[in-house]
Amino acid sequence: MRIPVIPSFTVLAAKWSGLRRRHLVLALSVVGLGILLAVAPLANLGERAIEVRLDSSAMVPNGAETPPYRVAIGPILSPNRTAQNYELLTAYLENRLSHPVRLIQQKTHGEVNELLRNGAVQAALLCPGAYIRAEEVDLPIENIAVPVYEEGPVYHALIIVRADRPARTVEDLKGYSFAYTDTLSMAGYYYPLFRLLGLGIEPRGFFSRTTFTNSSDGSLEAVASGMADAAAVHSRAYQREIQRNPSLRAEVRVLDTSPPLGAPPVVVPTSMNPYLRGRLQKAFLIMDQVPRGRKALEAMGVLRFEAPAPGLYDSAREIHQRVDAYLKGGK
Repeated sequence: MRIPVIPSFTVLAAKWSGLRRRHLVLALSVVGLGILLAVAPLANLGERAIEVRLDSSAMVPNGAETPPYRVAIGPILSPNRTAQNYELLTAYLENRLSHPVRLIQQKTHGEVNELLRNGAVQAALLCPGAYIRAEEVDLPIENIAVPVYEEGPVYHALIIVRADRPARTVEDLKGYSFAYTDTLSMAGYYYPLFRLLGLGIEPRGFFSRTTFTNSSDGSLEAVASGMADAAAVHSRAYQREIQRNPSLRAEVRVLDTSPPLGAPPVVVPTSMNPYLRGRLQKAFLIMDQVPRGRKALEAMGVLRFEAPAPGLYDSAREIHQRVDAYLKGGK
């Protein structure tokens, strides 16, 4: 009978050690291959493999949602029309800034100013009336860019009337129903009051009925539909709506046109990080130089943006001061 040979402890240890070495070599080989496979694609990407972000929002913990930059748009147009016209601007800014951007709309110009006051938005496109009111109450904002149209960085306030009404002058509007847009709107509120005061007319009681529509296209629709006899609107909004719906030409007509007024500015809080402010301003000023920017400009009906020139809002400030004095009980 053969007695089985039981390996000694030394022999078993040696065999186990050999197995461990072979497994270790195999494991290291697999890891090394994995590293090579992972690094190889990065080598082919070149500079695109690393993105350096200097804005503070880049330092967000893994898995956390990056808070978007919020851009408010004053209610010159109705919410639906604003969303249509400015959707491409949002996409352009996101691409240019490499950061999420969210469009913010409010019902009134005063609410947009409050967003700026509370630091709830990083930028806003303001109605000139709201911009001048912001200056008046020392709201800490800075004008970084203005839109340029065919006539320049200006627009006009228009007083329009239903085509079938006999009125031919502003004085002829006595007893008509009238649609304003917003109490801070330069075109839709301040200018028509200024025009009446300039004619020596007391605005209170001049119209049979007044209403506020919150947008120029809303006021235009009110006149076209017969809900109001006349209204005051932003010239750019009027032109865009006429282009979109040419039949409006037979339903409304322009009765009075203001002198040129400074176009709605792009403003930012003065407390904004200077680096971000510079990037945002540059994004607006070079829009006409890049394809994505040109598409956004076309959607907004703007040729380009430029830095604001001194004195651009002097005529609007004159109107604002005259009407404010009247509203506060002056003559």
